Amino acid sequence: MDQEPVVSAKRELLEETGLVAAQWSKFITMDLSNAISDERAIGFLAWDLEQHPPEPESDERIVIRRVAFKDALDMAMTGEIRCVFTQAMLFKAALMVKNGDLPDALARRLGN
Repeated sequence: MDQEPVVSAKRELLEETGLVAAQWSKFITMDLSNAISDERAIGFLAWDLEQHPPEPESDERIVIRRVAFKDALDMAMTGEIRCVFTQAMLFKAALMVKNGDLPDALARRLGN
């Protein structure tokens, strides 16, 4: 990996969504398929967001769909969100809200 993971995450968030976050926290690290590869996924929580124009690469076609956290959890539970990494992040965030392990302002935002 040529860059620190958070640098890559910040770049991707801006490119794909136009969002810039004031707060970042390394959130989860997963081996996605350790039986056949050494690919590691690192996820971050990003909050205190500011909207800017997205900056997608010329070959990227991205449709942004904003949903409430509770709705995203429901989508993961029903299989509408099928990406296991996304599911893991959503479920971990929900558990952290329940256990009081997130900053209060963020927990309130996710809890609604």
